Amino acid sequence: MPDPLSEILKLTAAIRFIYATQLEQLRTEMSTNSLDQELKIEGHETVSNLIKAYDNADRGFLAPLEMERSSRVPVMVPLGSLTEWMHSDSIRSLLDDFRSVDPDGASFLRCEALHAEEESIARTYLFMDISIKTKILAFFTIGTSHMYVPAFETLSDDVMCSLNVSLHTGYAPTYLISHLCTDTNSDVSLSALFDSAMSMIRCSWKTVGCRLIRLDCSDSTIGFFESRGFTFIRKNDDKDLNQMLYVT
Repeated sequence: MPDPLSEILKLTAAIRFIYATQLEQLRTEMSTNSLDQELKIEGHETVSNLIKAYDNADRGFLAPLEMERSSRVPVMVPLGSLTEWMHSDSIRSLLDDFRSVDPDGASFLRCEALHAEEESIARTYLFMDISIKTKILAFFTIGTSHMYVPAFETLSDDVMCSLNVSLHTGYAPTYLISHLCTDTNSDVSLSALFDSAMSMIRCSWKTVGCRLIRLDCSDSTIGFFESRGFTFIRKNDDKDLNQMLYVT
């Protein structure tokens, strides 16, 4: 009988990445409820910020990302692949062993990620170390969401059309990066997680389009995401996270 782990490695060989470990090691506190939250463009400030994001659109989005090389090569494995090749008890043990400075992220991985995978709500990708003991070093979760522009907020037809905002409903589809989370004993960087998530979105963008990418982040990481091309739009409803937008 084939070894399940060997089969997983064969299955994911095409999407292995070499990650940066010499960059500043940032731990994120990204929201677990991003999948449920709405980005609403309401009021002069948010409209102005949306126009700013539109004006800063990244026309070089197709360009491949440059990743620093390191001696350590964790393997990126789709969570969905584990469900196909490993017994459910083994998967549960892996997920339960994950510990993070972001308790909400760890809780999502243990309690919600499998359901989101099964229902095609979002996709989670695991960075795994198999050198000594199979262990999850970090993970990111990506999915789809939307942006809402109420009818009373006036944007030019060019902007509405370019961002694919429906003139009938006011909704525009977006990609969503809902989690970037590392284990407490991992040296995987925020840069590595973010670049890998953007690479996966880039593959989808080349196939099906969609110009908007959104995420919610804490105050401690807003500077990082702004340096990567995201624009602050507004605080979320609970006023504890920054809703950011990237326009391709």
